[in-house]
Amino acid sequence: MKLIRLIVVSMLVVGFCGGAFGIQGLPLTIDNRLRIEYDDNIRQETTDEDSSMKIVEQLQLIGDINAENTFASLRYQPSFIYWADRPESDDNLDHALDLLINQRFSPRLSLAISDTLRYSELSELRAEDDSELIIRPDNTYFYNKVDGAITYRLTSNLKLRANGAYDFVDYDENDVAQRDDYDKYTAGADLESAISKKTSVGGQLRYSDISYDNDPPPIVEDGQTVDRGFGDRGSELVQVGGILQHIFSPNLIANMRAGYSMRDYNAAATDSAEAPYVSASATMLPSPKTRMTLGGTYSLYDADIYPYVGQTRSSVYGSIGHDVTAKVDFFVSATYIQGEYEADEVVDTIVIERTGDNLGGDDDSAQVSSRLRYNFYRNNYLELGYQYTEVSSEVRRDYDRNRYWIGWQTRL
Repeated sequence: MKLIRLIVVSMLVVGFCGGAFGIQGLPLTIDNRLRIEYDDNIRQETTDEDSSMKIVEQLQLIGDINAENTFASLRYQPSFIYWADRPESDDNLDHALDLLINQRFSPRLSLAISDTLRYSELSELRAEDDSELIIRPDNTYFYNKVDGAITYRLTSNLKLRANGAYDFVDYDENDVAQRDDYDKYTAGADLESAISKKTSVGGQLRYSDISYDNDPPPIVEDGQTVDRGFGDRGSELVQVGGILQHIFSPNLIANMRAGYSMRDYNAAATDSAEAPYVSASATMLPSPKTRMTLGGTYSLYDADIYPYVGQTRSSVYGSIGHDVTAKVDFFVSATYIQGEYEADEVVDTIVIERTGDNLGGDDDSAQVSSRLRYNFYRNNYLELGYQYTEVSSEVRRDYDRNRYWIGWQTRL
């Protein structure tokens, strides 16, 4: 009953706010999505998978300001998730906030600022038996990234872009925070020249520094290491390379960045790593009703898995959206990622001589998502969706997961 009352109240609030803001004519858009979902592996287990039905109530508020030289957009999206069969916690409340500001000071000088904020409740998961084994500790976290860029057009065909970013993750659970909280700073510059109406080339320079500030140092007593700690997973990365963009036609645009990466580790079994990097993408519009993207990357990357300090990551991705009729559209996307983890790219608190045979390996993941939407009345949509995720790894637990849902989306 609590859940039903919550959903009814949220729909009434949406309707009231939509009517109020519509009357006042404020630049605010309100979306509401309510869906019923089935998840066949809520714990991401290799065996003994647990499934659950869940209800997701998602509100989205979007405000835009579009003036002569200024564009600003703010999006806030709270999501309430109710799980029918998850004993540890039967609900989550997540928040997402996105801010974008574009300011043109003159025909030559412009500024862009964005901020991405996420707060997600990922409660502790325990085994459903008498052992009460903790499968995953409380992973509730707060994430924020602010990114700014200044672009100055030196000539009609030459422009310089300088950018900087700062992002961090803050976990609620102290044991998780000690290992995974981080701060990351990034700075860079692009110099790009239009050599023709369809082609631009240039060079780029990037620097980033990531530090895990809460990692406790090893504890040494009487010359003996009592507690080796989590170790220092921090590193510095420098990238130098080139840029190429070509417009094959109004319906096909391709971009590529390529160069060389050098990474220095603060306290790993190896001092550094070097590798080329490349990032390429293409946007295609085969018809007015069809949109396609294709892309791929290869580069040194931050490690997602402890105790590693870095990885070499390859990825390919693609998506297609198509308007079948004026009322029916679908969207399909697919991503494949392979991370290569080396045995010597671990924190120096790990004794490789003792555990080297168990360290290093590939981490493969694939995800396919699809959505079919039907506009049954003005701004009201019926949505069917499916997502498949598979992880096949030599450095963490394997699993596969299927999610199916049916939902209703309305815009006021």
